[in-house]
Amino acid sequence: LASELRAGRLIALPLRQDWMHTRYGFVYLSDRQLSPPAMAFMAEVRLVEASMSALADSLRQPAAPLSRAQA
Repeated sequence: LASELRAGRLIALPLRQDWMHTRYGFVYLSDRQLSPPAMAFMAEVRLVEASMSALADSLRQPAAPLSRAQA
């Protein structure tokens, strides 16, 4: 859908509700070192979250209007 949105053939409706978000946390004992797989998982979750946020921001940009030939 990203290419359709960027081309202006589809539009993202500006719909945001208070309940449309996630809340999560990483819980671990402060006196224990995390395992390498746990640290890698946390890094991956943060990377995916940042990537999805950047994608959502880029798709919210207004698309150029369609020309008569494209419409």
